[in-house]
Amino acid sequence: MARKTKQDWYEIAYSGLIESGVEAISAEKLATKLGVSRGSFYHHFGSRQGFHQALLENWLQLNTMQINELNEGKSATDKLKGLKDFAWALPHKLEVAIRAWSLYDEQAEKYQIKTDQIRLAYLTELFEEKYDKTKAKKAAEVLFYSFIGLQNRQPSPSGDEFHLFKEQINQVLEYYLLS
Repeated sequence: MARKTKQDWYEIAYSGLIESGVEAISAEKLATKLGVSRGSFYHHFGSRQGFHQALLENWLQLNTMQINELNEGKSATDKLKGLKDFAWALPHKLEVAIRAWSLYDEQAEKYQIKTDQIRLAYLTELFEEKYDKTKAKKAAEVLFYSFIGLQNRQPSPSGDEFHLFKEQINQVLEYYLLS
């Protein structure tokens, strides 16, 4: 059997979360999909709880913390472009799957709350370059929760609908931050 990295486990788990929810990310199901023994799972993560924490931490690092690193020391215009590129490139179905998981799992909920706080703080900071703290926070919340609403909309928007909404959000961001 070929050795699998932690990232291999994360990727197959993310696919499972998207397709079937948290029930799909048991050691046995993931090991079967990867073609390895369950021992490999326990070697990397120690336990199911350890795996869940590692998986959520990996998601936080890849889909939230990188934005700070990518835009450190840049102008407001460059930060805005970086944010738009980053946000629209997020794996939206995974975001929805993790948000759903957080509804009934305390550990996932803690990561979801932490992620939302970090993302809102980043967006608020962008708006504070032009507005007072109160107005900046409200503007950030409106845009952030609109974005989440789009991700969670059922039925999912068509490609054209998604593109139109994306352009509208981008226009609002540019108008309020750059004009």
